[in-house]
Amino acid sequence: MLKEKRFDNKRGQIAIFVIVALAIAAAIVLVFLFRDKIGITAGSEEPVGQIQRCIQESVKLGVNIVSVQGGAINPSNYILYEGKKIDYLCYATEDLERCVMQKPLLSKSIETELVSFSEDKIKSCVDGVVSSLKDKDYEVSVKDYDIEIDLIPNNIIISLNNIDLTISKGEVQTYKDIRTDINNNIYSLAMISMSIANWEAQFGKADTVSFMASYPWLKIEPKPQDDGSDIYVLTDINTGDKFIFAIRSMVVPVGLTGE
Repeated sequence: MLKEKRFDNKRGQIAIFVIVALAIAAAIVLVFLFRDKIGITAGSEEPVGQIQRCIQESVKLGVNIVSVQGGAINPSNYILYEGKKIDYLCYATEDLERCVMQKPLLSKSIETELVSFSEDKIKSCVDGVVSSLKDKDYEVSVKDYDIEIDLIPNNIIISLNNIDLTISKGEVQTYKDIRTDINNNIYSLAMISMSIANWEAQFGKADTVSFMASYPWLKIEPKPQDDGSDIYVLTDINTGDKFIFAIRSMVVPVGLTGE
């Protein structure tokens, strides 16, 4: 029975690695698809360049927050760690129980968090540029637009869809969409974080050594806490990008540890 259990665990671990690898591979394809679209505006006129730079700064602020708080701007189920609220990706309310996943679609959750955080800031960016142009006697029109943020390997794509920005003063410039990007690997870090959480939900404590062996660019630092929770610090050693999250699973009460 012991050998069968080890075999099942090993098979489950391999399955998780395969799923993550396929997800990352699929997202890499998206990089090239989005790259074509980004190229449309990368060398645009100065007003659009101003909007793009302001968008990048606004979203970076949000990324810096969610990266060290388990993917949340305002964590609701969290543990304090080094003065920050770290959201749980997987949580067990009872000791000796496996945890329950809290964010099954982490990357989508992060995208939603970033849009919510940066929406007003991005609109202020656009309004500021439009106001500045009008002060210089340009005719400017902007339609209602949708803000979309997509996480892909090594990049965060920010799109202002259907903005239909028109700038005219003799010559007419029209931009249907405005897109820009930020170099950051939060997508891959979030996907691997979900794999670790899924592992703990199914089998108990994750084998972080095996994860790092599968991803040579990755450093995982588990940091046990007094209440039995674990803080995980994931680092892309090539870029320095980090993702920090919490898990509470299979907690052994103090009385059962002999302490």
